[in-house]
Parts: sequence; structure tokens; C-alpha cells
Amino acid sequence: MSQSPEREFSWIEGVVYAMGAMGVLVASEIIHQWGAYFYSPSTGTGRTVYVAVSAVGTIFFVGMLFDAITDPLVGIWSDRTRTRPGWLRIVPISGRRRPFIFWGSILMAITGIAFWYPPVNGESRANLLYGMTVMCLHWLFFTICMVPLNSLGPEIARSRIGRVKLGAWYSAGMMIGVTFSAILPGIMIDSLDPARHVDPPGYSNVGYQRTAIIFSVFALLLLQVTAWVLRERHKTSETETSMPPVGQLLSALKNRTFLMLIAVQICFNIGYLAVQKILPYWAEVGLGGDEKTVALLMGPFVAAALLALPLMPVLSKRVLTKWLWFGSMALITLVMPSMYVIAVLPFSTTVKTIVAVIAFSCVGMGQGALFMLYTPLMGEIIDLDEQRTGQRREGIYCGLSGISWKTGQALSVYVATIPMDI
Repeated sequence: MSQSPEREFSWIEGVVYAMGAMGVLVASEIIHQWGAYFYSPSTGTGRTVYVAVSAVGTIFFVGMLFDAITDPLVGIWSDRTRTRPGWLRIVPISGRRRPFIFWGSILMAITGIAFWYPPVNGESRANLLYGMTVMCLHWLFFTICMVPLNSLGPEIARSRIGRVKLGAWYSAGMMIGVTFSAILPGIMIDSLDPARHVDPPGYSNVGYQRTAIIFSVFALLLLQVTAWVLRERHKTSETETSMPPVGQLLSALKNRTFLMLIAVQICFNIGYLAVQKILPYWAEVGLGGDEKTVALLMGPFVAAALLALPLMPVLSKRVLTKWLWFGSMALITLVMPSMYVIAVLPFSTTVKTIVAVIAFSCVGMGQGALFMLYTPLMGEIIDLDEQRTGQRREGIYCGLSGISWKTGQALSVYVATIPMDI
């Protein structure tokens, strides 16, 4: 039975879609935020250095580069998957996207834990090779979850207003995930590390490992619920055909609007994500804090992002999606450079922290809007592609879009770590 734009999806489906978004972010953000600092912490603090700061970027760069390559491949694989389970599906889950989320979440939980167990307790090339290998596998399994999940958005909601509303659920899940993965780890790492609660106190990797286990299991549960509950709309027929994988890739790359979107995202992500990588260092050196200071900053960040959710559907009725996207990026880009100014202010740590909280609240507002606008923006591009080709190819477009995020992630590590090394 057809549904009106207001009823393209139920609120239960919105909640489950938000749970999936929360799951993929929880499974990835803790590595983004704390991975570089764990493998190469500040010297002279008594923490174990597993990899030199000049080399830690290699772990992230290689992993993200591998992830970027596999993104469109997973997208094409997902698009070409039949909705009816065949004999090769060990667990007979129907759909083009849900089987990927089911298996990817299991494998991602394993690598999400393994990353925090480097083989040598000290600086070693073995730790570098181990970190790169586990990172590559983790981002592959992340892609197997993320690309199919994002592909479901434009399929579930087909109108612009419906996609904005679904984008609100997606953004809510992402921001709650940010809450868990940005605020809680700093507190949990400290409280779950037994070495910090003896006399004299010290540091060990146990707090990071226990935190990673909790987050990986939590992400697994969220994504498993998504895989089993969310309903797919598209049904492949026995006569349905599609162009070869190379043809699909070349066809999508002829979409000029999409190519401009990718270029903008790469440039933006390099700078924005580089700041994310240095946040623990900045909290320690610029504000005189530690992991708990990061949690203090991310609280207002998340609160402001959630405040953006009810605002975007109202604005989307009057402002084009691309201008809302541009405005959100502009807000973040204009505020971020203030971090340097805050760090060198001739004021007390308390005053500088208060100023930092205000700045991060502004950035959070922009971040919440960006998460929310992704679904309607990609939906419009995919609809244009369907008009041109006659095929629904959410997977290839979400996969190629992932390249822009992963390329930005990979290069951002070097933008952050090389200047610190110098």
C-alpha cells in the first residue's frame, strides 16, 4: 500500500535507523578520537609509546586509503545483491542491504577490540604493522555496515520533506553516538584503568582496552537490531539487469553535481578531522587538562548539535538543501581557528575552558546540521541518476561519497601529526 510523504516510514523505523547510525559511529569514533593518542601519547607523561608520532599517521592513512578503495566496491556489491536469500546466505536475511549490516557488525566488533592490543609493550615496527593491518580490516568491515545503511535512507524516504525527517533521525543517532564515543571514553578510560587508582598513580592500556570492549559490544547490538528490524522497500525481480561494475562506476563519475560534492567534502574533512585528531593533545597542552577535559568540551558540542535537529526541517521548507549544507560547513570553518587563540589567551585554565565550551557549542550546531542534511542531499542526487539510468543505485553513490570522508580522514592524520612532530 502506498504511503503519503508524511508516512513514508514509521517512527519505529526512524528509531531503528537512528540506532544503526549510532552503532556505526560508536564503532568508529573511539578509534578516530583516541587511536593516535593511544599509539603515540605525549612524551614524558609516563604513558607507553607504541609508535613514534611521526609514524602514527601511517596507520590511519593506510587504513583509510584501503577503506576508500573498498567503499565503491561494497556499494556496487550491495546494489547488485538480490533481495531474496539464496543458498549462499548462511543466515537467510532478505534484502540488498541488511545482510551486509548483519555480518559487517560482527566482524567490526572483533577488530574494534583487537586494535587496542598491540603486540609489543613499547615502540616497535611490529606495532606499526599490526596497527595498519587491524585498521585496514576494521575500516573494511565498517564500510560493509555503513554504505548499505546510508543506501537505505533514500530508499525508505522518497520525498524531500520525508528525507529531511529521516535525516533528523539519522542525525539524532549520530549525535547520540558522538555523546557516547566522545564524552564517555575519556571518563571510562580513567575510571577503568587500575593503574590510575593506586599510590603512586600511573598509566596503563587496560582502561583503553576495557572501554573498547564495551563500545564494540554496544555497537554490535545496535547494528544487529537494525539488520533484523528495518524493512527494505526495493525488491529485485528475476528479469532485472544492471550494467557491469566498471560501467556503474564510470557512469556515476559522469555526474558533475556529485563530483563537486565529493570535492567539497574532501577539502572540508581534511581540516575538520585534523582538528579532531589533535583534540586530546590540545586539551592537555592548551587547556592544561586530560581525557576528562575532552569529555567536558564534547558535552556542549552534542547538546548544540541536537538543538539543530528541530531547526533544519523548518529551514528546509524555505532554503535549498545545498545552501543549508554550505552554511553548516561555513559555521564550523569560521569557528575552528579560534582553538589556537583560546590556547594562548593570558587567562586562567578555567576561563579558557569556558571560552572553549562556547566555541565547541557553535561547531556542534554545524555538525548536527551536516549529519541531518546528508540523507536529503544524497537522495536528490540518486533520484537524478535514476531518471538518467532507470536504476536505483544508492550503494554506488554512498560508496563513492564515502571516499571523500575516508580521504579526508587519511590526510587529516598527517595534517595533524606532521606539524606536531616538527
